[in-house]
Amino acid sequence: MNILRSLSILGLTALLFLSQPIAGEPGPDARTIMRQATEASGGDAWRLAKTNLMTGNATLYRDGRGVYADRYEMRRIYPRQLSAAHTSSGKFRLDAYTKDTLLFTMSFDGERMYNQNGPLPDEQASETAASNFGFSAVRFALDEGFSLARMADDQVAGHPAYFVQVTDPGGGKTLVAVDKQSWLIRSVGWQTPRGWHVRIYDNYYQANEAGFMQPGHVRLYYDGVKTGDIDWTGAEINLELPDALFQPVKAD
Repeated sequence: MNILRSLSILGLTALLFLSQPIAGEPGPDARTIMRQATEASGGDAWRLAKTNLMTGNATLYRDGRGVYADRYEMRRIYPRQLSAAHTSSGKFRLDAYTKDTLLFTMSFDGERMYNQNGPLPDEQASETAASNFGFSAVRFALDEGFSLARMADDQVAGHPAYFVQVTDPGGGKTLVAVDKQSWLIRSVGWQTPRGWHVRIYDNYYQANEAGFMQPGHVRLYYDGVKTGDIDWTGAEINLELPDALFQPVKAD
C-alpha cells in the first residue's frame, strides 16, 4: 500500500512538473543576440557586403582519408535578399587545387549549378545547394520575414555561446551559436540531404578597413564526421567579380 501511495505521489509530481512552463535561459533575447552578432561581424560593412574573394588552403576528408588542397579559393557574390537560406543564392564558385592539379570546382551562376564537368542535373544541383548554402540565414536574420528563437546555451570549441534558431521565410531552420564574450559567430548548423551539417568558425581577423570580420579557420561536419578543415588566409571584400567566372566550363 505504501509503495502504491509513493508511486501515486511521484506520478502526480511529474504531471505537475510537466505542466509548468520551462524558464528560458537567462540573458539577452534572440533578437538582441543576433543584433550584437551583426555589429561584432562588422555591422553594415559585413551585412551589406557585395562580394568576397577568399583564398587559403584546406584538408578535405572522405571516408576518413584526407586530401590536402594547397590552393583553395572561393568567390562569392552575396544575395541582396533571401527567401530561403538552404538553397542557391547570389553567385558562388569554389575551386580546390593540389600542386596546380584541379581537385574539383563547384559553382552557381545565379541560375545553374556546375562542377568541373559542366552543369549539374536539377536533382543533384538541388541536393548540392541544400547541403552547402546556409550561412546567409545569419546575415539576413534581422530582416522582415525571419523569426528568431532563443535555444539552450552551450559551448563551441571551448567558447561559451548563446544559441539561436533562425527560421527563414520559407520555413528553413538554421541553428546559430554566438560567442558570449566577442559576439562573433562560432557555429551554424542545419539539416541537409547528407545529414546534420555543422560549421565551426575560429581565428577571426578584420578583412578590410570597414570592419568586415573574416573567420580564418572553418571546420565542416556532416552527422558529426569531419569533412573539411579550411584555413582562409586572405579575404578581399567588394571586388568586381565578372559573371563569366561563375560559369566555369565557359570561363576555363
